[in-house]
Amino acid sequence: MKITNKILIDGWNVCWKIPEIAANIPGNLHHARRTLNARIKIYFQHRQVMYKIIYDGQPGMASHERISEKGEIEFSNDPEKADHLIIRYLKKHADIFRWTVITSDIKLARDAQNLGASIISAEDFIKKTSNRKSNIQTFKENPNLSREEIEDWLNIFKKKDDA
Repeated sequence: MKITNKILIDGWNVCWKIPEIAANIPGNLHHARRTLNARIKIYFQHRQVMYKIIYDGQPGMASHERISEKGEIEFSNDPEKADHLIIRYLKKHADIFRWTVITSDIKLARDAQNLGASIISAEDFIKKTSNRKSNIQTFKENPNLSREEIEDWLNIFKKKDDA
């Protein structure tokens, strides 16, 4: 499984594959998104990648926000789905082969792959980002995480350890 240096993440698709995040859907969508965003931000912070997490839009949602110098969050315009936005985004770039789409949506994966993008399933990506040793090392290397990011990570690991 090779990840290129440009990543598009099917946000809700990945959220639903992580039990501790999925438990917050649909009751607390903000917390679910914040938890996934923190996990991804920490995973990519010491890697030379650019990433975009794309979620299905809902009325009243901001359409775009930056979460780090390398990462962005984008919402499709309701009623458009994230899948359409991901494909449209890929079609705008001549270097599609440099992009990896992270999703377990079979149709989206097939469409992105037909355009020339690499695909990693949400499950494989989750395994990669769940490497506890790597995540603990990241905390030690960058103690300047926000209180919110630290609490999100502690909640993720607490739930895993309690199981």
